[in-house]
Amino acid sequence: MSPVEISPAKRFLLLVSVSICAAAGLVYELALISLSTVLNGGSIVETSLIVAGFVAALGLGALAAKPLLHRAEISFLMIELLLGLIGGMSAMLLYITFVIIGQSLIILTLSTLVIGMFVGTELPLLMTLFQRGRLVDAATSGSVLATLNAADYLGALLGGLAWPFLLLPYLGLMRGTLAGWTTQSHRSPRNLHHCAPPRPQGSTVLCDYDRSSCRNKRAGGAVYPQ
Repeated sequence: MSPVEISPAKRFLLLVSVSICAAAGLVYELALISLSTVLNGGSIVETSLIVAGFVAALGLGALAAKPLLHRAEISFLMIELLLGLIGGMSAMLLYITFVIIGQSLIILTLSTLVIGMFVGTELPLLMTLFQRGRLVDAATSGSVLATLNAADYLGALLGGLAWPFLLLPYLGLMRGTLAGWTTQSHRSPRNLHHCAPPRPQGSTVLCDYDRSSCRNKRAGGAVYPQ
């Protein structure tokens, strides 16, 4: 029994999913770069490892997606769940690692590779879903790939703009990363504000960029409020 072709409305929702995935993936990477800058001064080596490692991991993820294409739906859902969990907690994990053992390029590199591989698996799976039930020629396949790439790059643009102008200034680094997780999981990040514990007076801020209440100050590995 051949698979049934999906409707145009569902194809549009798949394109929206492509953009959301790309935006969340880039937010996670920008969060790692931002935290690396705060904790370690943002050296050229670390920034290069994050950027180059992420791009290389995209290719590895695309290759790793080949065995999953015959079960694209469940594979995509599981990958999104794991990506949201790992990406959303990556900044906090890196901060805790810095507090306990100091600077760690290994954790930074592993986080980048894992996030990049999960993001890289998304596009082949989504293209499989997008093409389901259709017999197309080479030109049509190229057109579909161009559409998916456009949605992917648009999502990356939105994520790249949302991080410095919206998530980081108003939610901070930790909560901003978690907001990327909740957006990817189609949940409202507004609930995070109600779940956040009250901040004690004079307590240490976990690298939370808040324009009105704190500033970056390296002192014994901690960032203190103004």
